[in-house]
Amino acid sequence: MEQKEQEQTRNSRNLRVLWPAIASVLIGFVLIFLLAALLKEYSNRMIESQKATYANIVRNISISIENEVSQTEQSLQFFVNTKDFNDALVTFTDEKKGWPLNQISLLFCVYYSQVIENMIISTDDHLSSSFWSLKRKNYTKAALVSQNEFATMNIYLTNENPMHAFLGITVSNTKGYFVTAMLDLDLMYQRLVSHIKIDPGTDILVKNSDGLVVMSSSPSIIGEDAGEVYRSLLQGKQGNPEAMSTIIGHQGEQQEGSETFIGHWLYDQGPTPSKKLSVYVPAIADSGFFIISAIIDYDEILRPVQAMFAKVSVLVVAISLVFIGLIVYLYYAGRRKEEMEKENRYLRELNRTLQLVNENQRVKNHQQRLEIIGTMTCGIAHEFNNLLTPIMGYSGMLLAQKTKQDPEWGDVKEIFDASEKAKEIIQQISAFGRKNTDMTFHQISVQHFFTQLEKLSLGLMPSTIHFSCTSPDNEYFLFGNTTQLTQVVLNLIVNGIEAIGKQEGQLNLSFNLDPSPEEAPHANSGSGKPNTYGCIRITDNGCGMDETTQKQIFNPFFTTKGKQGGSGLGLLISENIINAHHGKILVSSEPGKGSSFTIMLPLSEKPIAEPEQELIPSLKKQDPAVLDVLIVNEDAIALRLFSKGLSKRGYQVTKMQDSLDVLEVLQQQAFSILVVDDELREIAWTDLAMRSRQTVPSLTIVLLTSTISKDVIDSVSTGVLDGYVLKPALVNELEEEILDVLKL
Repeated sequence: MEQKEQEQTRNSRNLRVLWPAIASVLIGFVLIFLLAALLKEYSNRMIESQKATYANIVRNISISIENEVSQTEQSLQFFVNTKDFNDALVTFTDEKKGWPLNQISLLFCVYYSQVIENMIISTDDHLSSSFWSLKRKNYTKAALVSQNEFATMNIYLTNENPMHAFLGITVSNTKGYFVTAMLDLDLMYQRLVSHIKIDPGTDILVKNSDGLVVMSSSPSIIGEDAGEVYRSLLQGKQGNPEAMSTIIGHQGEQQEGSETFIGHWLYDQGPTPSKKLSVYVPAIADSGFFIISAIIDYDEILRPVQAMFAKVSVLVVAISLVFIGLIVYLYYAGRRKEEMEKENRYLRELNRTLQLVNENQRVKNHQQRLEIIGTMTCGIAHEFNNLLTPIMGYSGMLLAQKTKQDPEWGDVKEIFDASEKAKEIIQQISAFGRKNTDMTFHQISVQHFFTQLEKLSLGLMPSTIHFSCTSPDNEYFLFGNTTQLTQVVLNLIVNGIEAIGKQEGQLNLSFNLDPSPEEAPHANSGSGKPNTYGCIRITDNGCGMDETTQKQIFNPFFTTKGKQGGSGLGLLISENIINAHHGKILVSSEPGKGSSFTIMLPLSEKPIAEPEQELIPSLKKQDPAVLDVLIVNEDAIALRLFSKGLSKRGYQVTKMQDSLDVLEVLQQQAFSILVVDDELREIAWTDLAMRSRQTVPSLTIVLLTSTISKDVIDSVSTGVLDGYVLKPALVNELEEEILDVLKL
C-alpha cells in the first residue's frame, strides 16, 4: 500500500514537470507562429512602402524628363526663328562662313540645355539631307517618338557607339530649314538618376512607347527591345515571359502602376528566378511618351526582415529551453524539500503561501498599473516640453522683434498662443504622474500671496476686461504650497476670462474670513485655529453655468469649451490640490449672470519662524552686459535657443552638450552663471551642481527643470542652486530668473 502511494506521488511529480515543459514548448511554437504572422504583415508593409517610394522616384524622373524635353522644344522653336540664328545661317549658306553659326548654336546648347550633344540643320525633316552639323557624327534612326505640326521627335543611335541613344527634336523655321537638337539620353540619365539612392537589386530604365530601351544603368541593352532583353535572360532558365509581356503591354497603353513577375534581370547571377516588382510611370512627350520603369527585387527588400525573424526565433527557442531547464531544476529542489517535511504540513503551508502570493500579486499589479499610468504621463509631458521649448522660445523672440503693424505679427502670435495653451495642458496632465514633486508646505503670507497673484493676473487680462484685486487689510497666514495654490487661482481666473469671452466684463479677486458654518469643511490643518478659514473668491460676470453643468465641472475630462477648449483636467486637479490643503472649492453660478468660485482654506494662528539658511556666496549686482554664462543642455535645439536668445541680450554665452566636461571647463575659464538642464544622461544634475559649487563657490547656478521636486527645493534652500525655471521656458523667463537671483 505504501509503495503504491509512493509511486502515485512520483507520477504526480512527473506530471508537474511534464505539463509545464509541454506548455513552454507550446508557448514557444505559438510565439514563433505569431512572429511569422507579424513577419508577413511587416513584409507586406515594407513592400507597399517600397512600392510607394519608387512610384514617387519614377514619377519625379518622369516629370523631369517631360520638363527637359518640353523646355528644349520650346527653346529650340524660339531659337531657330531669331534674327541672330537666321543671319548666321545666311552667312553660312551664302558666304560659306561657319563660325557665326557654330558660335551661336554652341551658346544655345550650353545656355538652354546642358544635355544637348549636337545640332544639325537640313533641308527636310530627314537627317540624310543635312548640310551643317555642330559635331560630325553619323546617326541612325531607331524609333519615332512624336510627330505633330510643331516638332518631330525621334530616337537615334550613333554608328560609332550603338549603345548610346539620343533624342532628336526637329523643328522648322520660317525659312523652311529644319533644325535638329540631339539630346544625349545617357547624360540625361546620369543627371536624373545617378544621384538617387537606389537599393541593391533595383534597376531603373527608360523605354519609348514601343518598348525600346533608351536609358539604363546597363549600356548593353540600350537600343534593344525590353521584351527581347527579358526573353534572352530566360534562355536556359526558369521564368514567366507571359507576365513580362503583359506588363510591357500595359506600359505601352500609357498606364501608370505596379505589377509583379517571376524571372531574372540584369543584376541576377544564379539560375533560380526570383520575384520582381515593376513600378512604371509614363512621361509625355508631345503626342508620344516614354516609360520610366523601376524593377525591384523582393528578396533584397525582405532579406533584413527575414534575418531579424531568424534571430528572434532562435531567441524564443533559447528562452523556452531555459524555461524548461528552470522548471526541471525547481522540480528537483522541491522534491528534496518535500522529503524533509510531512505531506500534511507541506500542503497547509503551500495553501497559505499561495493565498499570500495571490493577494500580494493583486496589490502589486494594481500598484504597477498606477505607476505605469504615472510614468507614461510624465514621459509624455517631458517629450512635449522638449518640443515646446524651441516653439515657444523662437516664437517669443520673433514676437518681441515685431510690432502689431507687421503683417506677420498675427501669425507669430498664433504660434506663441498655441504653444502657451499646449504648455498649460501638459502641465495639467503631468500633475497626475509626477513623483517627488513640490509638496513642501510652509507658512504663506496672504498679503504677499495676493500681491504676486495680482501681478500674474494682470498679465493675463485682455483690454476688454476690468480686473480688480482686493487684498486683506490685516496680515493672515496659510499653511500650504505656494506653487500649487497659485496654479489653482490662476486656473480659475483663466476660466473666468474665457467665460467672459470677447465682451467687456468684470473680474474680481478678493479675500475675506469665515464662511457660513454649513459651508465650512470640517478639516483642520493642525497649525491654525479650528473653523477659522480664509476665503479666496474669484468672481466674473461671464456666461455662467446651469445647475447640471455645475455638478459635472469637477469630473475628469469634462469641459464646456467644445473643440477649441481645454483638456477637462484643470478643475479636477484644482480640487485635488485644495483637498490636500484641507480646504474646499465652492461654486455659485447662474446662466447669463456669471460665476463665483470660493476657495476655503484653514488659516494659521500665527506665522512659524523660518529656519535661517546658510547660503553659499554667489555673484551679486553684476552688469548683465558683461556676464559670462555657461549653458549645459544635451538637447541641441534648446541649447541653441537659449544661447541665441541670451547672446542677443548682451550676455557672453558658452554652450555645452557634453556634461562630463563641464567641471574641466569651469577650472579653465571663469564664468558668472551656470545654467543646467535637469535631464542629463551622463551625470545627475544634483551631482553636477554640487561639484560645480565646490569648484567655483562664487558661481551662480540656475536649473531648467520639468517639475519642482523636493531635490530642487532642498538644493535652493541649502544654496546649491540659486534659482530655477520651469520648462518649457522662454528666454526672457530665464533672464528674469538670472537677474532676480543676482539682485539686478
